[in-house]
Amino acid sequence: MTTPQSAQRLMPSTVEGFQQLLLDNLYHTHGQAVQSADKHDAYMALAYSVRDYLIDRWRRTTEAHYQANPKFVYYSMFKLVFWDIQICCSFR
Repeated sequence: MTTPQSAQRLMPSTVEGFQQLLLDNLYHTHGQAVQSADKHDAYMALAYSVRDYLIDRWRRTTEAHYQANPKFVYYSMFKLVFWDIQICCSFR
């Protein structure tokens, strides 16, 4: 599943870009202007910025894995559980 280019939010790759993301989150997400923000507002804007950056990296990694079409291996625990039940019941 790919996101349309117009809906993608590009994460910054420079310090200035991250500072702009921080200011955008302070204003748009937390609803504070720089002049009226206190330490808690700045902390929350930083937390939102880091969260956005990590989610974007995680999303791009997941998309790259699915585009590579890897083979997934699933291990069935049925034998192990069934074996434990047999051992448990044999001691009674």
